[in-house]
Amino acid sequence: MNKIIRLYNQNRFKVWIGIAVIIFILAIIQVLNNNAKQTDNSQNTAQNDISTEKYEDESISLVSGDEVPEEYSSDFGNLIDSFLTYCKENNVDEAYKLLSSDCKRLLYPTKEIFEENYCKGKFKNEKWDYSFQSWTTKNAYIYRIKFYEDMLSTGIANKTYIEDYYSIIKEENTYKLGINGYVGRVNYNNSAEQENIKVTVDSADIFMDYSIYNISVENNTDKDILLDDRKDTDSTYISNENSTEFEAFIHEYSDEDLCVKSKESKNLSIKFSSIYTEGLPNKKLTFSSIVTDYEKYLNNNDVQYYVKIEVEL
Repeated sequence: MNKIIRLYNQNRFKVWIGIAVIIFILAIIQVLNNNAKQTDNSQNTAQNDISTEKYEDESISLVSGDEVPEEYSSDFGNLIDSFLTYCKENNVDEAYKLLSSDCKRLLYPTKEIFEENYCKGKFKNEKWDYSFQSWTTKNAYIYRIKFYEDMLSTGIANKTYIEDYYSIIKEENTYKLGINGYVGRVNYNNSAEQENIKVTVDSADIFMDYSIYNISVENNTDKDILLDDRKDTDSTYISNENSTEFEAFIHEYSDEDLCVKSKESKNLSIKFSSIYTEGLPNKKLTFSSIVTDYEKYLNNNDVQYYVKIEVEL
C-alpha cells in the first residue's frame, strides 16, 4: 500500500493529466453521439416531409390554382403512376384492374379491347414517357396527362405530345381511374310529364368533351310518339346555370331509335355536345319537338303535333 501511495505521489501530475484526457475523450464521444442522433432525426424528418410532399406540384389545379387535399394527393398520384407504369411495361392485366367499372362498361368492356384501343392505339412508340398535373378539383378530381417520346431513349428532343384526361373515381373503399376523358357518372332519377308522356333522366355519363344521358320514356297515350323530328339541330338540348345550351347529336339516331310505341316504355342513351366545365353542372334537359302522333306526322309532314318537355336536373 505504501508503494502505491509513493508511486502516486511521484506521478501525481501525470495521473491527473491522464484522467483529464479520458474525461475529455468521453465528453467528445458523447457530443458526437448526440450530433449523430440529431442528424438521424433530421434525416427521418426530411424523409417524412418528402413523402408527405410527394406529388405536391402535380396537385395544383391548372384551371383554378386550388390544390388536391394533402390526404389524397399521394394516393391519387400513386394511382396514376402505377397505371402508366403498367401500360409502359405492357402489363395489361394490372392496368385494366385500375379502371373504374363504368369506364370499363362504356369504353373497354374487355381487356382485349382495352389493350388494342388504348394501350396499342395511344402508345404506338414503346419509348415514351409522361407527366401529369391536376386539371380541376371542383366536383371531380381530374388530371391532365401528357405523353411524349422519351428523350433519353430516343436521343431526340421532341416538344410534341399527346394528352388525355384521367378522373379519380371512388368505388367502395378504393379509388379507380376514368381514362380517355371519362369523368364519371351522375345519377339523377328526375322526371317531367306533359300530355301523358313522361321523361325520366336516370343518369348521365360525363366526358370532357361530350356527355351521354340515360333516359327512360313512358308513353301513356293512345298514339305512337317521336321524341324529335330532327328537322332542327337544336330541338333537343341540355343547358347549364348560365343558360348555355348543348345540342344533342340527334342526327346519329333514326326514327326507330326515337319512336316510343303507345302504352310502352323505352330506354335511350342520347349523346350531347356538352363540354365539361368546372363548377357549372348541367341543370336542364329539354325535348322541344316531341311528335305526339307519329302516324299522322308521317302522312302529313307539315302538320304540327308537338309537345315540349323539360326535365330539371
